[in-house]
Amino acid sequence: MVPKNAFQKHIELEKRVLKLKAYSERSTLNKIEINDKKIGFITSGVSYLYAREMYPQASFLKLGMTFPFPSELAREFAKKVKKIFVIEELEPYMEEQLLLAGIKFKAKDPSFRVGELRPEDIPDIVKGKVRKYVPQTSRKAVMCPGCPHRSVFSVLKKLRLTVTGDIGCYTLGALAPMQALHTCLCMGSGVTFFEGFKKVLGRDVVGVIGDSTFVHSGVTGLINLAYNQTKGLIIILDNSTTAMTGNQPHPAVGITIKGEPTKKLILEDLCRVCGADNVDVIGAYDIKALEELVKSRVNADALSVIIVRTPCRLIERTKLKPPVLEETKCKKCYLCLGLDCPALRKDENGLIKINGKFCVGCNLCVNSCPAQALRKNE
Repeated sequence: MVPKNAFQKHIELEKRVLKLKAYSERSTLNKIEINDKKIGFITSGVSYLYAREMYPQASFLKLGMTFPFPSELAREFAKKVKKIFVIEELEPYMEEQLLLAGIKFKAKDPSFRVGELRPEDIPDIVKGKVRKYVPQTSRKAVMCPGCPHRSVFSVLKKLRLTVTGDIGCYTLGALAPMQALHTCLCMGSGVTFFEGFKKVLGRDVVGVIGDSTFVHSGVTGLINLAYNQTKGLIIILDNSTTAMTGNQPHPAVGITIKGEPTKKLILEDLCRVCGADNVDVIGAYDIKALEELVKSRVNADALSVIIVRTPCRLIERTKLKPPVLEETKCKKCYLCLGLDCPALRKDENGLIKINGKFCVGCNLCVNSCPAQALRKNE
């Protein structure tokens, strides 16, 4: 839309909205259901089902088209019932529309603007109660056993680096006990935040981003780093998939969504073309080499990219034998538990136990044990 045409198109847009408003008033998507006239609900979507479940004999104005709001239909409904309650999740959109139309109703307490509604919430809304928040118990979010991201964050935590993060499974690196990711806003921000943090803090800053996210939103950020002569380290967590949303392929995999072979984007070549001075590729499980590489690049007078390339465990499902624990050597320092691996736990005697059903034999705990109480099971 060029500026010359925008004004006229806006006039046409407003005309279409008026036509839609007229359609909304007569559309079968919006319907009045009259039963008990003492109480009526104006609602839409799943909130209608919740209200209908708790008040099956009530009257309803069920809206399948809420914008433009059918104010005349709502006014017709208001004439047929004694009291009106508005049931909607989050922000009070329908409440505001009724206020503009001058239609009286009972509003929910503002505390119900937070979180999803449940059927049992509806009577509390009718009674004007404040929402009671009950802490929910759930399984702790955690990276999979053998996840290649775990070794990267264990290194970043050990080196006490400030880490600007991105959107992906690796965002779990922010949770205890790892706590090695310090920012997360949107796709690509792991790179762009890095530039700002590096300018302010000066050193010991790393940006991390996944392979699919880098292709989606990180490339322009890397170009900007090179253009602005920013020095430092970006780590691309290349697990060869889009793991967080269901293992979809992406351009750097070489397979289409239909499973057909296609041209493969080579990330290391792309990073060099974007202006990176150093581009290294390393496996995730060689934790000692990874640590040395990070230490050599993080504060160097160059723009560096480390591609940590190891397939997601949901792709590469090969399992090796679990490590062996020599209990007499264990110092109970629990550094291994800091890896936050679901296969490791502490028993009632304070000793480390390995769950063989979960363990995939990545041996990250072996490489992290200073007492060498854990060893590879050859």
